[in-house]
Amino acid sequence: MSNNPKHVLLVEDDPELCHVLAMLVRAEGYKVTEARDALYALSESLKIHPDLIILDLGLPGGGGMHALENLRNIHHSEAAVIVFTGSASADDVIRARELGVSSFLLKSTDTHKLVAEVKRLVGPAVAAVEAPTAAKEAEPKGGAAPAALKAEAEEEPKGGAEKAGGG
Repeated sequence: MSNNPKHVLLVEDDPELCHVLAMLVRAEGYKVTEARDALYALSESLKIHPDLIILDLGLPGGGGMHALENLRNIHHSEAAVIVFTGSASADDVIRARELGVSSFLLKSTDTHKLVAEVKRLVGPAVAAVEAPTAAKEAEPKGGAAPAALKAEAEEEPKGGAEKAGGG
């Protein structure tokens, strides 16, 4: 399993919104690359091969829909895509779905919903690494726990009912 965080390409031309969204996604442990226009987004996508793309449709440099078409049809990107845009026509939504967009959110949506969609689509930022359990760490080098500890564990009340009372 890899410990590298999953990579999100955030394509948003509004610098303030881009900064806020990038901070929210980074706070969840994802690596974020920001692009402010469609052309830069395409070149970055080829370099970084993101796991997920958050894409505004109203972009300079060709527009978000054009970028999405290029990503899918020319560059054959299989990254999950969330369209996060200010407004869209029914045709935009249909075309985006045809191009394999996983989620379509308006910018009026709570940003925490966007972060939840990121998690839903690509999973945790970093693959979990199995950590040793406390029981394994506490186990004596010789193997089994001493008999005194075993006896003490067997004497503990089950369910905690015997501990209740006005002490």
